[in-house]
Amino acid sequence: MMRICEKCDHLEAVASGQECDEKIIGSTVVSGKTDKSISGACPSTENWICLECNASRCSRYVNGHSLQHATASGHSIAVSLSDLSAWCYECEAYVTHPCLDPLLARLNELKFSSGSASS
Repeated sequence: MMRICEKCDHLEAVASGQECDEKIIGSTVVSGKTDKSISGACPSTENWICLECNASRCSRYVNGHSLQHATASGHSIAVSLSDLSAWCYECEAYVTHPCLDPLLARLNELKFSSGSASS
């Protein structure tokens, strides 16, 4: 059964962090940079952005690099670029909280924007 956490104590690290555009633009996925420290490149599908350091890693169901990053760094919260959900590795649950709304809205805009300005 899928667990959803509405009172995750680990959100404090992201709630008081950088502005959402800085987090997103600083991520390796959006900037197009690749992290050479990962053995074997992460595929472009099922990637997660760490909301503490902007690292972009593949899901536990691909090569597990996002989980490895969370375990090694202690960074708990990440957002999926596939479905724009937030996950806490410490709580082992999806996270919903109003502090994530601006970030998720901006990701949604970037993901689904046609790239053309409306008149």
